[in-house]
Amino acid sequence: EPPKQDEMEAEDAKRPAKRSRWDQKASVETETVRASSIDAVAGVLVATSNNMPSDIETLWHARDGGSLPSRPEPPMFTASPPKLGDPSGKDLVGNETALKILAMLTAKTHDEKSLGSALLDLCNACWMMTALKEEEIVKAQDSLEKKIIADREAMEVDLDARASVAGGALAAVQQANEKERNSFTAQSEDQRKQLLAYGAWEFRKLLYTQQIILSSAKLPGFEGPTVDSAVIVFQSKVCSVMHSAFYLRARVGETSHVNMLTKQRESLEKIIQTSAKNELVEEPKYQAPFQMQQQLMPPQPMQQQPMQQPMQFQQPMAPQFSQPPPMMYAGQPQQPPMMGAPPPMGYQAMPTGFQPQMMMQPQQFPGQLNAHFQRRQN
Repeated sequence: EPPKQDEMEAEDAKRPAKRSRWDQKASVETETVRASSIDAVAGVLVATSNNMPSDIETLWHARDGGSLPSRPEPPMFTASPPKLGDPSGKDLVGNETALKILAMLTAKTHDEKSLGSALLDLCNACWMMTALKEEEIVKAQDSLEKKIIADREAMEVDLDARASVAGGALAAVQQANEKERNSFTAQSEDQRKQLLAYGAWEFRKLLYTQQIILSSAKLPGFEGPTVDSAVIVFQSKVCSVMHSAFYLRARVGETSHVNMLTKQRESLEKIIQTSAKNELVEEPKYQAPFQMQQQLMPPQPMQQQPMQQPMQFQQPMAPQFSQPPPMMYAGQPQQPPMMGAPPPMGYQAMPTGFQPQMMMQPQQFPGQLNAHFQRRQN
């Protein structure tokens, strides 16, 4: 008797369900972060920032030359967020870098938490470091100026008391007081320069620390500490995009900000794909050189030209004159005809270089000619 339907369903329920190999999820690696590990990393970072490597210091000295050290320009973060024409920042850092930043800001963890928020918090911390260092230097400058003013007032009181009891040596005392004032002014300027140099090196150490932090976060444009001006300018542009991002996220909220950045990323991906296709399809338009154009033109049939007959040399014809010909002797040069004048009768052009031999005709005298003509008439 065949088993019933209910029995078959009961047996299938007892069997373990078969798993398809396509439904298997890849194992996700997670890292547990503890407070002790954070403190250890922070301690290493503080020690690194306080002790800048000697090779980085040497590079900064090379940039200074013989002048006083100055702050790194431009800074990574400014006091207020920059104004961006495009939230993606492609007008500052280019399409490729902007796409990488958008991918990092819209990324999520395995449990659907935003990785971009952690990156923006890190950039916010770097911005706060800049603000704290700026406040520290400003306080040091204010305290120095107050100390200089107080010391000057105390010095002036002493100089006035010294001049009041000078008596007859007042001129000498006034000269000594003037020298002391000049010395105090020079000393005050040296103190200001020392404070400026100290502030410059403090901001250089801050830049070194920020470069290490953002390089560990794999932010585009950061590949370790550097003093290259071009690299620092590009890094400042990247930090400007990040500054605008964490300011905007704190203002509109994480969800709205992530949705806006996702649309920006999709639009930028289409732009990059379209530009890549256009570069592959578009052929270079240029005009071929003259020689290449001649090579590309189809060969034209050559026109047959009549063969040039070889030059024939003829013996010069003796001209017939109505008057007796002039006396010609061998070796006497023959004068060429004048330009523009018609050639004389019986003249034929001879090839260049051809010199005919002049035949000496027998000389005839007028009497003989008359006798010759009379005989012919008879």
